[in-house]
Amino acid sequence: MTDSADSETVSVALDTELLAEIEGRYEDLGYGSIEAFFEQAAADAVRHPEFDRGDLRAMLTSEVDIQAERLSTSAEVTADIGVDEPSGDNAWDWLLTETAAVDLDRRDDYAQERIVTTLNDLVSGEWRNPTEDLESLADAPHDKLLIGPFRLGCRVDTQKQVLYVLRIRMRGE
Repeated sequence: MTDSADSETVSVALDTELLAEIEGRYEDLGYGSIEAFFEQAAADAVRHPEFDRGDLRAMLTSEVDIQAERLSTSAEVTADIGVDEPSGDNAWDWLLTETAAVDLDRRDDYAQERIVTTLNDLVSGEWRNPTEDLESLADAPHDKLLIGPFRLGCRVDTQKQVLYVLRIRMRGE
């Protein structure tokens, strides 16, 4: 938590169930205190207004999906959608979190094909690196990927060479 001469303490009244949920999860989310959790949540809301509460909540849920390995593989999704698998020798792959899989299912067939084909193209080819196509979000561990009218919330694990897709939304939604 910020403790300096130019900081101010504020009080917030919360529903007891919500507070209990936060108290039970803030450490698992990497925060040292509830205060640090709230400070970061407020900063994210101001610094990243393009992501609404639903997006931020979905990305948080997706991080839990990644830790619990509740993911759909690129091979599974590609087969379900019925598009060709990438033919490259790149070590990179992409995975959908449960939230992103639900988002993809809400799209029509053409949109699903376009998104999956573009993700496959990002990781195919010997010299491809999907990080080159992502736009960083300042002060956030997430990036965005624009595919036509869609905005995908993503996170990259460079050690595992995996592009995690956390959220799929229409731009302006």
